Amino acid sequence: MVSNACKSLLFPLWRPILFLISVSLISFLNGCASTKDVVGIQYDLNSLNAQISGLKKDIKRDTEQSLNLLKKNEKKIREIEDRITGLKGNIKEIEDRITGLEGNIKESISPVRKNQADASARLDNLQVQIRSLGGKIEEYGYLLDKQNRENTSLKKGYESEIKTIEAKLSGLEKRLLFLEGFLVSESAPSTGETPPKEGTSKHSEGKESPETKRPTSEELYQKAYNDFKKGDINTARTGFRKYLRVFPDTEYSDNAQYWIAESFFIEKKYRESILEFEEVLRKYPKGNKAPSALLKQGLAFYRLGDKTSARLLLQKVIKDHPGSNEAKVAKKELKKLN
Repeated sequence: MVSNACKSLLFPLWRPILFLISVSLISFLNGCASTKDVVGIQYDLNSLNAQISGLKKDIKRDTEQSLNLLKKNEKKIREIEDRITGLKGNIKEIEDRITGLEGNIKESISPVRKNQADASARLDNLQVQIRSLGGKIEEYGYLLDKQNRENTSLKKGYESEIKTIEAKLSGLEKRLLFLEGFLVSESAPSTGETPPKEGTSKHSEGKESPETKRPTSEELYQKAYNDFKKGDINTARTGFRKYLRVFPDTEYSDNAQYWIAESFFIEKKYRESILEFEEVLRKYPKGNKAPSALLKQGLAFYRLGDKTSARLLLQKVIKDHPGSNEAKVAKKELKKLN
């Protein structure tokens, strides 16, 4: 590569050099060369020598560059060859591993085929068992469905019986609450609930005919009270309210207000009962129902979960009405709170 570059650079100079040498020889041989011609030729030769020196330098520089480039290329070539050699080694290693794996596969394929045959046999056996279990499941499903139908019938019977029992319990609970309120609030015979018989009251108007006779205070009260004792709470409450509208201030007015409050207590409407018992205490503080109203107000707070208010009211019953039946009941209830 270097010799070809030198030839390409030197070739243009050979022809003028040879031409000058030929002219000089011819002139010298003919003896007609003058001093001026010799000087001109010498100048041309010097110029050519200078060009040749420059070309040599260029050739040397280009040669060095070419050698350096060649060395770099040779280094890269060696690196590539080394990588190729390494890759060949890796390929050989991979080929050996593949050969080993093929051997292992050949060695392991036989037991795998045997296991496959065993698994197929077990699968067939399992399918037989599954079909057998399917038949049993259908049989159990039928029995279970039959049992469910029987259970549903029994459940309906039980639910009907439970509803009947719950209705009876609810009635008994209302009767118990009524008796509790009646026993707690019932006063001495002299202040009892039974009004005088018709015709003996000072309010009686015996001479009026039945068609025009207006119900007396005792009759109106007795009707509502009888409804209350029968358990007809709503009718009784309506009757007591009517009584208070017509007779707001009689010997039975505080009793009527008390039984209105008691009717809400029996229905477990404790908030309403508290307000109605408060009306007894506010309007009739000296009446015979005041102790019972105070006691039942405390019990209503207790049923609502307000133990603090219940405790204060029960203590007030004991303080304001010592020795009374209400005070005895209040002491028992206070022990529950403590």
